[in-house]
Amino acid sequence: MAEYFPDILCKFGRETALPTAISYGMNEKGGMDEVEFEKYIKNSILHLYPDACDVPGKRVIVKVDSGPGRLNTELLAELRLLGFYLYPGVPNTTAVSQETDRNYGPFKSRFRRNLGEIVDARIKQNKSISIQPWLIGMIVFGGTDPETGFRLTECAFTHGFSKKACLNAWAKVGATPLTRKCLSDPKVSRKVGDNDDGNDEYLLSIQTANDLATHALDDMGYNGKLLRVSVERDRVDSVPLTLPHTKERIEQLRKATTHSSKFLATQGDHLTNNDHFIAAEANIMDRDVKELLKVKKQRMKAMENRDAARAVMAKWEDELRNLDCQKLTVADVECLLRWYGAWRGEKMSKSEKVSRLVGILEEKGEPPTIEEWTAEDEGRLQSLQNNNITLGDTAVGRKQVLFEQQMVAASITMSEDQWNRCVEMRKRKLEFKEVGREYEMATAGSLETGEQVMEEHEVGAL
Repeated sequence: MAEYFPDILCKFGRETALPTAISYGMNEKGGMDEVEFEKYIKNSILHLYPDACDVPGKRVIVKVDSGPGRLNTELLAELRLLGFYLYPGVPNTTAVSQETDRNYGPFKSRFRRNLGEIVDARIKQNKSISIQPWLIGMIVFGGTDPETGFRLTECAFTHGFSKKACLNAWAKVGATPLTRKCLSDPKVSRKVGDNDDGNDEYLLSIQTANDLATHALDDMGYNGKLLRVSVERDRVDSVPLTLPHTKERIEQLRKATTHSSKFLATQGDHLTNNDHFIAAEANIMDRDVKELLKVKKQRMKAMENRDAARAVMAKWEDELRNLDCQKLTVADVECLLRWYGAWRGEKMSKSEKVSRLVGILEEKGEPPTIEEWTAEDEGRLQSLQNNNITLGDTAVGRKQVLFEQQMVAASITMSEDQWNRCVEMRKRKLEFKEVGREYEMATAGSLETGEQVMEEHEVGAL
């Protein structure tokens, strides 16, 4: 499969450009899903930034679309601790705002041309035009077809993803240089007041033409308002009235089930922020609470049935010992049957119920045991209902415990250089925490002092 896939010389977060092997994934559906996305991130992205760490200056921003796996809480927690922050693109704007999407046009054009040339060469030599999977790399990167000897000289990958092609795609979106050029794309909606490229004049001319036409229709006796339109002037966007790290924001995220709703709830904040994890954990706890309440109801009902049945057995002790159950009332017979789990309310005559009870007593003898709702169970339920979730209670906290265990295990065989790097990163993290505490103390005293502290630590914070 990898015969025609050469290593690619690339730098990313490394000190120098290094040859990097091509990675590829596959599944039954032949598309990206949650499993493939996680493998892609872990196997193809993380190693490109060997010094990434969750400290200022070492974090990596990963811009993603709204595809599968982007909201995987466990993956997001792991990436957060490694210093990788996933930022969502604006939903439903891939063609305009996603840089890499613009690389695929040239790539696909060259790929199709290469494929066509291979097929033509095979037809001329009466060879099969069925391309085996292990030959895909030849169509992407070029090479010689072993069936025909035909050589492809053009590299589709270079057409789409060379340094020049990438810089061109980034410039069109406005990422490098940072111009936000994608906002000028014809697919982006406009309104009066944008003041770019004569847009206002164009929109107002449309408004004037529509006003004159609909007015003329009214004068001729027609209902012109049916065709009347108005150019949007002051758009009222649906912006959530919540702030980060508030209960209102958490509740909004708990209800958000789509990329769009989460984007609006956070106003485009990264997917690895605290609120996302706390909201996800709150939903998990809510499900646990509902399940526990269901169990509590079942167990409490079973305990009530047991207590009632014990009272019936004490009342009719002699009759039950002698299996003389005809003397029992219908309600008492039903109570015992319910305890034994032999009757669920179906219609039966008294004699049928008595006969069933006698059969159970002859067969089982001893009454059944039940699982009680204990004080410990109640304490767990109360704890879940009243728990004030912190980041340590979320997937981030659980992953951090695991990472710490792995760190201790890895330190045994860790090289001296790697150990020194760990110590340096920890010192850097503690320094930034101290700067944050100083800033909080300063701003609590006065704004002027706070500004002074920020100026003193501005370079380090950046």
